[in-house]
Amino acid sequence: MVGAGVLSLPSAMSELGWGPGVAVLVISWVVTLYTLRQMVQMHEMVPGKRFDRYHELGQHVFGKNLGLYIVVLPQLVVEVGLNIVHMVIGGKCLMKFHYLICNDDCKDIKLTYFIMIFASVHLVLSHLPNFNSIARVSLVATVMSLRETIVKMQLFYHRVDNFSEKGMQPDVQYEYKANSTADTVFNFFSALGDVSFAYAGHNVVLDIQATIPSTPRSLQKGPMWKGVIIAYIVVALCYFPVALIGYWMYGNAVSNNILIILNNPTRLITMANLFAEANLCCETFPTRILSYRGSETQRMGTQDTDDLKSNVELKSLSGDASFVDNRTKEQKAIDDWLPITSSRKAKWWYAAFHNVTAMVGAGVLSLPYAMSHLGWGPGVTILILSWVITLYTLWQMVEMHEMIPGKRFDRYHELGQEAFGEKLGLYIVVPQQLICEVGVNVVYMVTEGRL
Repeated sequence: MVGAGVLSLPSAMSELGWGPGVAVLVISWVVTLYTLRQMVQMHEMVPGKRFDRYHELGQHVFGKNLGLYIVVLPQLVVEVGLNIVHMVIGGKCLMKFHYLICNDDCKDIKLTYFIMIFASVHLVLSHLPNFNSIARVSLVATVMSLRETIVKMQLFYHRVDNFSEKGMQPDVQYEYKANSTADTVFNFFSALGDVSFAYAGHNVVLDIQATIPSTPRSLQKGPMWKGVIIAYIVVALCYFPVALIGYWMYGNAVSNNILIILNNPTRLITMANLFAEANLCCETFPTRILSYRGSETQRMGTQDTDDLKSNVELKSLSGDASFVDNRTKEQKAIDDWLPITSSRKAKWWYAAFHNVTAMVGAGVLSLPYAMSHLGWGPGVTILILSWVITLYTLWQMVEMHEMIPGKRFDRYHELGQEAFGEKLGLYIVVPQQLICEVGVNVVYMVTEGRL
């Protein structure tokens, strides 16, 4: 819960005003706590089954296929957007920390590079398989959240001493900043989005609850609800003081990131940005977009880490003997009457030839230009890493081509359909594939025209 969203709450208050702002803060806290209780109660509402993923609840209510469309797409929009915002805010906090440390005498560095540095930490943490493995990371994030809030309160105290006896900036104003009614309305709805953003991570409660042991005599919803109550007390202690005091001090002049507008005292500002950076680095939202097929049996004990793998990986590694042959008559005829050894007459050098022609093209012409921007060290490193990574992904696709007995994945979208389902796999794979390949063809035509 407690993360980058708290930084924008004073700005949201400036667009809402005192009355609506306090009401929205309280209502959002109550409503999200109520929905959390609903999800905790529904985790084991069906005897013999646990809904360990948010989309499993959607499938139970709307059906196996429709539930995915209704739940997964909005969930991806929220989680992916949330991670993008976190990377941007993390990059800004890192840049602010950098300039505070060197007293504005250091070389000017673009925000893009700070975002890349921040994202590199998430790239490592994203490979942790489940919530059990990120327990220490979550503990660090919790401690950093509390420290960040405490430091912000200290900053507000110092601003009280520096400005006036009233504790606010001179000529502070609490009126709406917009000059027209339309702008006021749009800013109001935008502020509602900022408040909602602060609670955007509460849908992972089912994933967290899945890590708690459960037996028919002792269900896990009791301990889970106690944990939720404690967590929401911490959320209230972090959110309400920052939102209300920040708006009280700065009025409608507050920024959408309260840490950006503060410059003194330098030591406290540096600590606040450092704690915010550590909190954002450790705040993870591991959405299992590759594990759509929930288990039909009761999951007792701790959560099995195999549930975090895609169905493609599960069937490949375990050799699932219960796999249902859902091939059409035409597919069965091809596999039965045209065995691989006689129907596929290509040799290994066919594969080499086609891979070379598919790889080596107009892209090689831009490599010297890319090297000029990267430099010797990063340039050589990226060239080697890209070669190794693409070779590894090619090896993965070669291994998965016949991972299911009696079936061959001859098209890239067929792998997507196996992993995500017949319809959802097409929506996920084909648009990205079209963007990539159509873009490559356009670049090829432009390059050939110039030559």
